[in-house]
Amino acid sequence: MTDFLNTVLFSLGGKEITVRLLMLMLIIAIALFFAYRFVRHRFLNAFYTKNEVLPRWQKRINRSVGIIFFTLFLLEIVWSFGLNFNLTPGRSISISVMTVLEGLLILELAQFLNWTINRSFIKRQQSIRSEDKLDRGEDEQKDISLSAGKVVQYALYSIALILIIRNFNLDIVLTTIPIGGADGGQVPIMLSNIMYVVLVFLIAHIISWFLTQLVLRRYYQTKEIDLGTRYAVNQLVSYIIYVIAALIAMQSLGFNLTVILGGIAALLVGVGLGMQETFNDLISGLVLLFERSIEVGDILEFQGQVGVVRKIGLRASYIETRDNVLSLIPNSMLVHQQVINWSQIDEKARFKVQVGVAYGSDTQLVKHLLIKAAEQCPYVLEYPSPIVIFRDFGESSLRFDLLFWSKNYMIIEFVKSDIRFAIDRLFREHQVKIPFPQREVYVNDKRSDKNTSE
Repeated sequence: MTDFLNTVLFSLGGKEITVRLLMLMLIIAIALFFAYRFVRHRFLNAFYTKNEVLPRWQKRINRSVGIIFFTLFLLEIVWSFGLNFNLTPGRSISISVMTVLEGLLILELAQFLNWTINRSFIKRQQSIRSEDKLDRGEDEQKDISLSAGKVVQYALYSIALILIIRNFNLDIVLTTIPIGGADGGQVPIMLSNIMYVVLVFLIAHIISWFLTQLVLRRYYQTKEIDLGTRYAVNQLVSYIIYVIAALIAMQSLGFNLTVILGGIAALLVGVGLGMQETFNDLISGLVLLFERSIEVGDILEFQGQVGVVRKIGLRASYIETRDNVLSLIPNSMLVHQQVINWSQIDEKARFKVQVGVAYGSDTQLVKHLLIKAAEQCPYVLEYPSPIVIFRDFGESSLRFDLLFWSKNYMIIEFVKSDIRFAIDRLFREHQVKIPFPQREVYVNDKRSDKNTSE
C-alpha cells in the first residue's frame, strides 16, 4: 500500500506528483467545496435574513465568497504542483505566484468582512435610532455609531495593506527620528509602522463605540441612569481608550515607553508651573465628570447669565445662553465660583418681584392687586400660590415683595416683565401710586438772621 501511494504519476515543474500528493490535493479540494456550500447556503442565508440585506448586496457578498474559495483552490494547486514561480527574476523585490494569490485573498477577505460587518452595523444603527427617539442626550453617541461602520471598513483595509506590505517586502524606511543620547541613536519609521498607528486608533474608535453603544448602553437602560451620568462615563471611557491607543502607537513606532513616560513626567512638572490655570481647568473638568454636580442639559445661572449646559469637556464647558449664544466657560470657574443649578433642585423654583407704593396707600388693596397680577400670568404656578410680603417702610415708599413659583427658568425674566406690566396696569386702574424718591432739604441762611438782628 505504501509503495502504491508513493508511486510517481508524472512530473510538473521539476516536482514529482505521487498518488499520495494527488489524493491529498483531492481531499483538500472536496473540503473546500463543502466549506463553500456551508458558508454560501447556511451561514450567509441566515445572515441575510437576520440583517435584512438587500439583493444587490447579497450578490456582492456571494461573489466575494466565491472568489475567496477559488483563490484558496488555486493556492492549493500552486503548492501541490510546485508552481510557485518567481515573477520578478533578477529584481530586488521578489514576487512569486503564491504571493500574488495571497495578496488577492487578503483583499477579498477584507472586502467580505467589510460588507458583512457593515450590514450588521447598519441594522444595529437602525435599532438605536428607533429606540429612545426623545433621548436628546445621546445625539453625539448616535453620531459616533453612524461612523462606526466606516471605521470598521478602514480598519479591515488597513490590516489588508499591512499584510500585503509584509508579503511583498514593501516595508521601506520613510524617515528616521533621532532619540538623542550618547550613542546618537535613531528610530526608523517604517511604512508598516505608520499603518500600525492608523490601525491602532481605528480599533480604539471601534472599542469606544462598542463599549458606549452596546455594553454601557444596556447597563444604563437597566439601571435607569440619568443622561448626565451617561455622558460623563462615556467621555471618561473614550479618554482612557485613546490615551492607551496613543501609548501603543508610540511603542509601535519603536519608542521606549519607559523613557517616554519618564520624559512626560518631567515635562509635566515644568509645564505645570507655567500652565497652572490650564491644569486647574483639567482637574476641574474631572471633578465635574466624577462629582456630577453639573451635567449636560442642566440650566445654570452664572455671572448674571442663564443658560443650558450643552457639553462638558476636560478643559471647558459649552453653555448656550438665552440669547442663543454658545459660551465657552473654563471648568475652574464652574467649580470655584458661585453657580446656581436650577436643574438640581425641584422642578419648580420661587422668584420675586419687588415694588414700592406711596405712603397712605391701602395695603390690603395693594396685596390683592399684586396677587391678581401674578395669577394672570400663565407661567406662574397655581400651587404653591403667589404670596405678598410687606417688606419694609422705605424712605419714599412702602416696600412689597411678590413671591411666585414657576418652572420656566430659561424665560423667567420675561415672566417677571409680564407681571410688572400687569402690576402697572392694575395700579393705574385702582389709582395706586408708585412714588418717585423724595427728599426734604432745609437751608439755614445765617446772613439773613444777622441782618434781622441789626
